[in-house]
Amino acid sequence: MQSRFESVHCAITEQLNKLTSVCDQLSAVSSTVQSAPNRETRDRSMNVIMFDIPEHRDVSFWRQSVMDAIQHVAGRTVDTDDMFRIGRYSADKTRLVIVRLRSTWDRRLVLSNCYKLRDYRERVFIKPDESVKIRRKRPFDQLKRQAERGGKTVSVANGILTVDDNEVFSLRQGPITHQSS
Repeated sequence: MQSRFESVHCAITEQLNKLTSVCDQLSAVSSTVQSAPNRETRDRSMNVIMFDIPEHRDVSFWRQSVMDAIQHVAGRTVDTDDMFRIGRYSADKTRLVIVRLRSTWDRRLVLSNCYKLRDYRERVFIKPDESVKIRRKRPFDQLKRQAERGGKTVSVANGILTVDDNEVFSLRQGPITHQSS
């Protein structure tokens, strides 16, 4: 009897070791894959950002304002996946709205026709949704070009733009303001 018990015990132990090995391999693979997307790698290809949409506690009110503005710009109804405001509600401020469109074609149409907002009944602005790195690179390059055209001494070190020995802009933090003494 004991030999039969030992053989069953050995078989179970063998299977348990195999399963443990498989679990270890799976945990090694899952630890290399990120579960949540990184902020820099998040897909923004179908997003636009809208500014100056009137605040309202009722979500349907400001969502309808967003849809009206997009329809005015596109000249037709545009399908959206989602839209949400960034930040906390405050009656005296307007938060920006991130709108996720269903297609990149709709995004191109909206962005290329956003000049039509000049004729819109409310003051609304639309921009592409970009990462912070890309948003800061544009003014950085513009300030650098302006300083070079003006004949000023320009240097870039560690992502910090220095013009005539004054630090002006950082790719990491944005504009650098100097406190007057």
